[in-house]
Amino acid sequence: MSPSNPWLTTEELCAQFAISRSTLFTIKRSGLLKPGRQLLPKNPASPRSHLLWHLHRCEMALGRQV
Repeated sequence: MSPSNPWLTTEELCAQFAISRSTLFTIKRSGLLKPGRQLLPKNPASPRSHLLWHLHRCEMALGRQV
């Protein structure tokens, strides 16, 4: 991640938080991480697009600093 770009792939965010992909998506389903705020589709035109996650917003939502 570059300092000017806080958006991470799912794999990068999981590595930053030291959690599994399934744990991340469980947290997302719980409503703690919201589309448009903490995550965005990489390709908005595709319904099955990979996601990009905003590191700092995810940290704040989860109450952790990495």
